[in-house]
Amino acid sequence: MDASILPRTYGKEQVNTMIKQLKQDDHNVIEEVIVTQHEDDRTITGRAVTAGLPSQEKWMMSAHDFHCMMGHLGADPDWDICKEATGTMRYIRRTVDPHRETRVAFTFVLDMLVVNARDRFGFKYVLVLKCAASSAYRLIPLYLKSDAQTALEEWITELRASPNFHNMPYHPCSHNVIHTDQDGAWCQRNRSFQKSMAHLGVIMSYAIKDRHERTNPMAERAIAIVKVVVKSILLQANL
Repeated sequence: MDASILPRTYGKEQVNTMIKQLKQDDHNVIEEVIVTQHEDDRTITGRAVTAGLPSQEKWMMSAHDFHCMMGHLGADPDWDICKEATGTMRYIRRTVDPHRETRVAFTFVLDMLVVNARDRFGFKYVLVLKCAASSAYRLIPLYLKSDAQTALEEWITELRASPNFHNMPYHPCSHNVIHTDQDGAWCQRNRSFQKSMAHLGVIMSYAIKDRHERTNPMAERAIAIVKVVVKSILLQANL
């Protein structure tokens, strides 16, 4: 503590002498010196938490023993048990100015919509693809989730063969990015799907599993829009 903020009654040497004398006594544990303006309020305190405990044994215990006695409340950086129980905290990055794609048919977001009942053709799953630049949708119905790989291969081949994209400075779906989640039909552990996309020259980008809504918001919004449109069509047809 700076001596310039001490009261006029005690000088710097007197306060330092008092602290040295108290530290030499084994029964005093000095951690903080509180100096106030009025003489009646001037105190030299010991441990802030353990000072109010009833017995002297508890009052003199270390911070680690007090932490264990109180059921591991608070944080003890030197205690391995608390580190194993609480886990390791990671740094979550925040996207301030996200990139806006301007190339049409170059980057797509992908997600799957699951319907509660099959239609008259037997389809139950729907692949929802949305272009990041033009916001164009492509819906691909599926009978099984395992059909996603074949359906995506056929769609990419059809898109590349379309004459609508022949005059563009780049090839659609050629070394492009499909941003999606960790669904089992196309996750990173699906070796057959990864091999197929690598053969077609498609780069798969995956969202963080525990923060899917924040790391893949465009696909989540696309699914919500498709749900509203499908429900509206069914209600209009009284189905």
